Amino acid sequence: MYNLKLTEEQAQILAASLDLFTRVGCGDFEEMLRHPTWQLKTLMSLTPNTRRDLESNLDRVRLAIADLRHSERIGIPAADEINKIAYDVLQVIRHKLAWDKNPDGGMQVKFQEPMKFSKQPLPEISNADEETT
Repeated sequence: MYNLKLTEEQAQILAASLDLFTRVGCGDFEEMLRHPTWQLKTLMSLTPNTRRDLESNLDRVRLAIADLRHSERIGIPAADEINKIAYDVLQVIRHKLAWDKNPDGGMQVKFQEPMKFSKQPLPEISNADEETT
C-alpha cells in the first residue's frame, strides 16, 4: 500500500486528471478539448467551422481507435479494468472533496458513497488529522 499526501488543489487536479483519463478511455475524445490548457488558450479563439472540423477529426480518430461512432461511448461498467480502477480512485477523491467543502452534503453524485467498479479495493482517503476512511 502507498500513502500520498496532497493539498486540496492537488487533489482537485488529480481528480480532474482521472476524470479525463477515464472519459478518453471510454471513447469520449472531445473531453481532450476541455483540458484547461487548451480550453482557455486555443479553443476560445477557434471559429465555429474550425471547431466543427476538429470535432469531425476526433470522430474519425474515435472510429479508428475505439471502433465507436460519433455518439457512442463505453460506460464504466463495460470499460476495461484500467479505466474502472481510475474511475474508482476518482470517485473516492471526488467524494472526500465534496464533503470537506460542504459538510451538510448535497444532491450531486459526488456526495453518494463511491461504487466499486474494478476488481481492486476502493482506495481510502482522509484528511491529515483524521483516521483513514
